[in-house]
Amino acid sequence: MDKAVDAAIKREKVKEAATALIAYHKTKKDANEMLFGEPLKVQLQISVWKITTKKSTTHKLKLPHRPHAGSLSVCLFVKDEPKMDSDRCQVHYKDKISSKGVTNVNEVIPLKMFKKEYIPFEARRKMAKSYDLFLADERIFRLLHSSLGKEFYKRNRYPVTVNVEKADLKKEITETIEAAYLILTHRGSCSTVAVANIGMSAKDITDNILSAIASLKTIVPGGWSNVKSIFVRTEKSVSLPIYTSLVHEEWEQSEETEIVIDNSDIKKMQKQMRFEAKEAAKKDPQDEEDEDETPKKTLKRTKEETVTPAKLVKKAKQGSIGRASLRKPTPKVGGKKKK
Repeated sequence: MDKAVDAAIKREKVKEAATALIAYHKTKKDANEMLFGEPLKVQLQISVWKITTKKSTTHKLKLPHRPHAGSLSVCLFVKDEPKMDSDRCQVHYKDKISSKGVTNVNEVIPLKMFKKEYIPFEARRKMAKSYDLFLADERIFRLLHSSLGKEFYKRNRYPVTVNVEKADLKKEITETIEAAYLILTHRGSCSTVAVANIGMSAKDITDNILSAIASLKTIVPGGWSNVKSIFVRTEKSVSLPIYTSLVHEEWEQSEETEIVIDNSDIKKMQKQMRFEAKEAAKKDPQDEEDEDETPKKTLKRTKEETVTPAKLVKKAKQGSIGRASLRKPTPKVGGKKKK
């Protein structure tokens, strides 16, 4: 690992957390120990100081040990071949990956077939739930990315690019399936990545965690200094802290902005406080009551003076004042003054 990362993350502390998770789940004899018949995932929760990405990004983490307990259901999106309809194109790519020895891809779907047959919302929602991982031919990734819909992104089913033209296609697809994927979103400061499973040994879990953390320096925008905290957990356990940064490096004051407080400053502050205390003791309580009452009367007069004709008309419509009060007074002609 990097020297800064190595100084902050101690292997003994990570192994201690991994051992604690294994011990916790060994005490569970009921359904909490397994989820859908498979060991629970060991996840890293990574929190950053600043969100600098404007869109979600997926990052591949190569780990020393396979993080998944069982086989994953995988769907591969491929490019449409010229002079082939969708069905022929699908058969063409299935034969191609089979001839290369690829056996861990469950379904192959050309782009046109996906856009034609998976238009309804329910069909895409069902598809997003049906597979653990989606792979996409790198030649159509941009076209596919805008056509998936919110159900894929709500479930973090972001497609991962592969090069289906590679000579060693089996190695390309196998390494992609067995990697872990960290998704950094612009919607929040916390991200989660599954790096192991509870059925692995404490040593293997520790190796995977340290390998994933070492990648954060180049993956997280701003580097290691932007990492605020890292916790390790499973879907059924509490989060155990393995790294916490209390101060962001940009908060550190430079020599030019450093504030130095000497004894004379403290004496001046104490003198000012004693003076204010004496002035407060000299004040007559009756004067304070008068000061409190005066603003109230002033506010009341101000409120009465701010009545506008529009407000009077509104009150008249509501019946709160008589309409006669809104009429202009008619001058008396030739009238006599009463004595």
